[in-house]
Amino acid sequence: MIQQHLRKTLFLIYYLTLMIAAPVLSQESKRPNVLLILSDDQGYGDFGFTGNEIIQTPNLDRFANENTFFDQFYVNPVCTPSRAALMTGRYPQRTTAQWVGAMIPNHEVTIAEALKDAGYRTAIYGKWHIGHHYPMRPIDQGFDDAIIHNRGILTPPAGPPGNTYHDPMLMHNGIWKKFKGYCNDIYTDKAIDFMKLSKESSNPFFIYLATNLPHGPLQIDKKYWKQYADQGINENTARVYGMCTNIDENFGRLMSALKDLNIDENTIVIYLSDNGPAFLNEDYYMAGLRGKKDYVYEGGIRTPCLWKWPEKIKTKQRIDRIAAHIDIMPTLLDACGVQIPPKVKLDGISLMPLLSGNISSQEWPDRYLFCQGYPTSAKPQINKCFMVRNQQYKLVQQEGLRDHTMSENLFVYELFNMKRSLSEKENIAKQYPAIVKKMKIAYQNWYHDVGKNNDYSWPRFFIGSELENPMYLYQYAGVWPNAEVIKSGKYDITAFIPDRIPQTDMIGHVIFGNTHTTLSVKAGSKSYKFENIYLEKGSGVLKIHLNQGGKLDLWPQGVKIEYLIDN
Repeated sequence: MIQQHLRKTLFLIYYLTLMIAAPVLSQESKRPNVLLILSDDQGYGDFGFTGNEIIQTPNLDRFANENTFFDQFYVNPVCTPSRAALMTGRYPQRTTAQWVGAMIPNHEVTIAEALKDAGYRTAIYGKWHIGHHYPMRPIDQGFDDAIIHNRGILTPPAGPPGNTYHDPMLMHNGIWKKFKGYCNDIYTDKAIDFMKLSKESSNPFFIYLATNLPHGPLQIDKKYWKQYADQGINENTARVYGMCTNIDENFGRLMSALKDLNIDENTIVIYLSDNGPAFLNEDYYMAGLRGKKDYVYEGGIRTPCLWKWPEKIKTKQRIDRIAAHIDIMPTLLDACGVQIPPKVKLDGISLMPLLSGNISSQEWPDRYLFCQGYPTSAKPQINKCFMVRNQQYKLVQQEGLRDHTMSENLFVYELFNMKRSLSEKENIAKQYPAIVKKMKIAYQNWYHDVGKNNDYSWPRFFIGSELENPMYLYQYAGVWPNAEVIKSGKYDITAFIPDRIPQTDMIGHVIFGNTHTTLSVKAGSKSYKFENIYLEKGSGVLKIHLNQGGKLDLWPQGVKIEYLIDN
């Protein structure tokens, strides 16, 4: 109710102000282009403009200084939930995509779908990670053009065997293709090409460039990281910084392309990261923030969020009001003059009143933001690993943090006054129990709201669709998700053996429902193929294993499943 009232209040203030200030321009002729850039595991301190005196990010530094910088902007502490919230404007718990490797159901409406229905040409380049198989691929969820890598990382075990950041195999509109060059350079090239084609078509564009940098395995040309290593910095840190410099170079190329095409004045550009840094060495700059990726402390969930739109957004402003990834979809729909799709319940609010300067930070109503951290299972766990934030206070329960002077089952709740302690060093929970209680109740109400009616057992991928045949599955964290065979029939299933498996004779297994088939696999084999395997229509877990010495825990590197249509 509080969030609904806030949205209604902001809506009335914003549009009354606009009516007084100036007539509304024709949306059909003036709709802006949108370039949304999301980096991967880039921390708050991985920029010159946030105080890092070593890292070289001149293009982003200039962009931040000349445009709008949201200084207290929140995401989730790991990638999939952040990407799901970004694309849907809804908390990831509401879409069931709240753990790494989860997928948003195909009935969820994305930014791309909403903008495409309004006449936008849409494209994604880079990392999707919220559904890599029909009907949850980008091309099923509103994107006209999609060049992506599979699941969480580009390289094995989630990517094709032998894949690297250089000359990678990427999926182009559902088909695997080999590309030449460095991954982030490729994404940028394709984005610029899409801008040019969109201008020729006279349609506005929405480009989502989601680079997998600086996420591990930290593959980057030496020329990028050696400049940092030569200063005595740990090599992992140097490689992360080098990847951030590559991001910055390509960001500069994108800004130049917009200017060269004479579309920079009416293009909304947004830049942010999906979560905090994964590598924390002693020399890693954290801008005074506590925690990293996986943590609900500031270092894990706070990202600089940069905005530019010369026609409507004020320049040279640093906004300290709290905001989050769930706000990007409603803000973009508002800015582009596109209505919220029917029956879609957004959790975020439009930030356009702040961005445009029609409401000052002092006039902006306070609100609660929530974040559920990375759970130990596919389902959220109440009171475990979460944060609640309003403009002044932040309540934290970080998983594993317990008060050993009390019962082992009692969680510790930390309260921070964020106006005094952005570093989260001064826990004032004992001094202000009433505030702790109020924020905990707000969290629990939110938890029950976003989790109601959710089905966490729905199938994670579908087998037998002619729209994805053959389909390729690559493991992530040694787990195959649930499956649904949508057509009974015969299938060929080829499994690829990773190099790490000892080369001895083994037994391969395929298990699904009432089907359990085995075959002998000779030592030295690179793959093994089950032919004409009958799979019955229905849901279940598809288990594909190698048996060696009585064990069934040797997973294949990847699997190719082909539905034999003629049979």
